[in-house]
Amino acid sequence: MPKKNNAAEIVHSLADITGNFVAVTAGPHIESLLAGKGAGAAARSKQNGTIIANIDIGGGTSNIAVFNNGNPIDSCCLISGGGC
Repeated sequence: MPKKNNAAEIVHSLADITGNFVAVTAGPHIESLLAGKGAGAAARSKQNGTIIANIDIGGGTSNIAVFNNGNPIDSCCLISGGGC
């Protein structure tokens, strides 16, 4: 069973214990995909039927997500960012 299947249950259980505010951290691959989708790379890739890479440069890492026709095909995290 993938780990994400019980994510909602875990977050709600934590919220019951700690209150309404819960902070969750994403792994580097999920962060890369979220950044790529949020920046519009996935949508542009689907719209144009092309391969597009989104590079999200942070303070200490750079997250890269590659989309082909709107679908994620690869992602990675480099330990090199704007603060390095």
